[in-house]
Amino acid sequence: MGDPYRAAMSIWWTLVSSVAAGAVIVPMLEPDAAGDPSFGQLLGRLVLAAAAAQTLVLWVVRQRVLESPAEAGLAGWIACWALAEGIAAMGVLAATVAASPVPALAFVGWGAVLLVVHRPQPGHFQAVA
Repeated sequence: MGDPYRAAMSIWWTLVSSVAAGAVIVPMLEPDAAGDPSFGQLLGRLVLAAAAAQTLVLWVVRQRVLESPAEAGLAGWIACWALAEGIAAMGVLAATVAASPVPALAFVGWGAVLLVVHRPQPGHFQAVA
């Protein structure tokens, strides 16, 4: 079997690059003057609640991965990274639907921060190798 740390870094960089792409795409959206502002506000609240819930789920998954790294292995870390990227994706979705890039940048930023905090470390995969 190959080096799990190298595999983890490859997967992690792929997810980081998609968050970076979202950070580039969101500012290109034009505000929709004819759009319904109440819909945009509702969507913003829903996405904020979902991102908060997903951050909590990410914390729980991470605790379980750290408690038993041999059992969780690479799959546990991939779940953490996917949850972090999902928060950024929610922001891109909200920006696309509401055609307002400003609030979405916070979600993209929070997803990027979570990916950096949960970046692969060689020590995470010693029990796996």
